[in-house]
Amino acid sequence: MKWMLWSCVLLAVMLAADVRAQTAPAMAATTPAVASAPDATDPEVLKQIAEIRNGMVDALNKKDFDKVLTYLDKDIVVTWANAEVSHGPAEVKAYCDKMMNGPEKIVESMHANPVVEGRKLYGPDVLISYGSLGDEFTLTDGRKFALNSRFSSLLVRENGVWKLKGFHASANVFDNPILGIAAKKVGLWAGVGCGVLGLLVGFVLAKVTGRKAKA
Repeated sequence: MKWMLWSCVLLAVMLAADVRAQTAPAMAATTPAVASAPDATDPEVLKQIAEIRNGMVDALNKKDFDKVLTYLDKDIVVTWANAEVSHGPAEVKAYCDKMMNGPEKIVESMHANPVVEGRKLYGPDVLISYGSLGDEFTLTDGRKFALNSRFSSLLVRENGVWKLKGFHASANVFDNPILGIAAKKVGLWAGVGCGVLGLLVGFVLAKVTGRKAKA
């Protein structure tokens, strides 16, 4: 009886395994495949991002800020290298005009050649990239310098179109050309101050010694 029972159990296991083997291909054929999200090296994604990058850089270098706005998301937030923050395309344009077009502008011209050092795609529609800006400036007083700021950017895709939604730029606060310019100004004014002070002291001493001589 025991041998008959074990035989029945073994037969049932074999039949179950055979049924699974026959039904597995059919189930696989009827189960919808889950599409994998594109990664940050997807050629189509890279092509679309490159078009935005090249268009923005070209427009920025030409000071065509209206063209720059076409690449921005309506809710963009930009943190500039001088710690000012712009919310929305209108504030971005106002900042650019103030720095490069207005009557009190500081920058005569700039040129950027950003280099992307890394990208990360979060799902199919959110991408973060970072790298160096390769930014060079000519000030209104003729001085030129390369700041080579670091940047990170946030791009989002809505209705099949990528837009810049966030941007942050920063420079080395402990070692950059602006510090050198500031130090020279401080040195210049310190020299002028010492010179003026020396003249005043000399004038006072001359008056005092002159009075003593008369006395």
